[in-house]
Amino acid sequence: MKRANFFLFLILLSTATFAQTNYNDYADEETITNDDFSTNKNKWLIGSFDHNCYSSKMDDNGLEITSNCTNSYPGFWLNIVKIDTKKDFEIEAKIMYVKGEDNNSLSLMWGRDTSAHRFIFGFSGNGQYIISKYNGNWVQLKNWTASSLVHNSDYNKLTVRKIGNKYYFFLNEVLVNTSEFEPFFGQQIGFQGNQNTTMRVNNFKVSYLKYNSTYSQNHAAYSPDQTNYNQTWTEPKKTNTAQYFNGSFGVSMGIKIDGLNGTGTPGDQFDKGAGMSFESMFFFKKVSLGLFSFDFYSNNNKMPGSEVVCQFWTFYFIPLDWRFNIISNASNRFLIYVAPSIAPQIMSVEGASGIDYSWIYALGVGCQYAITEKYYLNFQIRPYLETGNQLRKDNTLPGGIEFKINIGGLFSLSRW
Repeated sequence: MKRANFFLFLILLSTATFAQTNYNDYADEETITNDDFSTNKNKWLIGSFDHNCYSSKMDDNGLEITSNCTNSYPGFWLNIVKIDTKKDFEIEAKIMYVKGEDNNSLSLMWGRDTSAHRFIFGFSGNGQYIISKYNGNWVQLKNWTASSLVHNSDYNKLTVRKIGNKYYFFLNEVLVNTSEFEPFFGQQIGFQGNQNTTMRVNNFKVSYLKYNSTYSQNHAAYSPDQTNYNQTWTEPKKTNTAQYFNGSFGVSMGIKIDGLNGTGTPGDQFDKGAGMSFESMFFFKKVSLGLFSFDFYSNNNKMPGSEVVCQFWTFYFIPLDWRFNIISNASNRFLIYVAPSIAPQIMSVEGASGIDYSWIYALGVGCQYAITEKYYLNFQIRPYLETGNQLRKDNTLPGGIEFKINIGGLFSLSRW
């Protein structure tokens, strides 16, 4: 009954789901650049251009961009911002529709190159938002969507956040879309306006991110295809690295429970007991690799037909233990994996019987969950077959099953 309950616990754990990323999940770790436009410290282009078709100026209200002509969509950008896209980062600004045409985008622009290939995240004065890229042709990453999140007479905070291998788009701190991360065309970052329209920009910021361990407050749950949203539940957030099992090194220690079915004389307790387990792993997106693993157990383990107590050591060396992650959520906090492995097992026997060895062939199924910035839990069920043990000749093809519960430490490879 206890074993059945243990199986049920693992099944329930493996089917658990975790909350979507929210705006306050992450905080600034390092500011790359910022600007409140009180001075022109970043040397934005200021003045009138193209026969006064468009212009820009700075005042106490921020950076104002104006188009006075049809087919004039002014863009202003910085060339000095360099982002390491291997890291988690955020590009953010507040943009206001002031006056003019209200049926096209006022946008935060990033990843622009000298051929004007670029990404944009913007809104219109009539209450819609859009996410696009231009690679020679316009491609809609998110089509025009009407939303009550859009402020028609106030600033709208636009946030582009890259976490792991995904983009997260926030409108006024509410998640409205996610997509796969796409490499930049170039490093230019700035803003793009609409024809015959005036817009204003403030609180521009580019920064690297870290997970926010202190966030625990009401936050918004929003469906991008709806026009309203509601404040919902309170969730205590746990600290963790942004990468989780994506580019990390893990070292764990735990408990191993082993039960061999098919022993010698009925009633023998050979290869049954509990002990300890140690392992180290490299985690790379969909594949993880065992560097080293060591298992030991001894608890009334007796040779068949005798009172001789045995102790067992099992060594897993690279590449004898490796894992394919078959399920992982967006934050890479939780994953389910399969783990085929082969390993030598050494058996120490009391008395004159000496030391013997055998080979373990196993196919494990497990799940891992990052619970803090430094630690994760690992649960594994590993059925196996054992061959080559000369001290147990009456069992030609013994098999068994082991349960492992480990707690480990995660260390981000990107920080080494």
